[in-house]
Amino acid sequence: DVLIGAVGRVPNCFDRAVVEEMVAVQQAKTAERRRPIVFALSNPKSQAECTAADCYAFSAGEAIFGSGTRFGAVEVDGKMREPGQVNNFFIFPGMSFGAMSCQARTIPDAFFMLAAEAVANSLDAHDIDLESVVPSVGHIRDVNLNVATAAVMAAEARGLAGKHLVAQADVKDAAKVKAALAALMWAPSVAEAKEPNGHVGVELSDFGHCGNLEPQSPLTPFR
Repeated sequence: DVLIGAVGRVPNCFDRAVVEEMVAVQQAKTAERRRPIVFALSNPKSQAECTAADCYAFSAGEAIFGSGTRFGAVEVDGKMREPGQVNNFFIFPGMSFGAMSCQARTIPDAFFMLAAEAVANSLDAHDIDLESVVPSVGHIRDVNLNVATAAVMAAEARGLAGKHLVAQADVKDAAKVKAALAALMWAPSVAEAKEPNGHVGVELSDFGHCGNLEPQSPLTPFR
């Protein structure tokens, strides 16, 4: 039902024969027939086991595709599909935020299954229509807030929370736990130093230097 590639050594190994066989296996079933799922997770894109376009072409549009490196949208039979980037950035920021906020004494493996469910439940109708597998990266803060909420509630349920974010009577109220976490979230912002053309003037120096990547030319503003 599901084929996952993550070895990073044999690009394009999910070839036509492999994908067509996955479709054939489903078509041969008499019950519980599913659309095959193909995850080509190796990075960088040059090492991917299959491209989105090839996966859709090899499966005649039957397969659901996800990748480790983001692929662009593909038109399949007149309908746009936008493959999801299956990446841990949907999990770890929210998991860390939730665990730190409630001072969880430990993070059991079971928390990550709950986090995965929180990510899946963050898909909206547009994501599903595009068959993106995971939510749009534009909603990453909302997704990680949902993950953090799941982590805190799991810690409370297992007696692992060293700090209560809500009253004891409300620890099972997801909305209240989520609101408490939202109030703790840091929101990045840039001072609105607008120029005559309406752009916000932001200098590279505003972001400091990263490691040994010192600028080799005069700093220029972002536009």
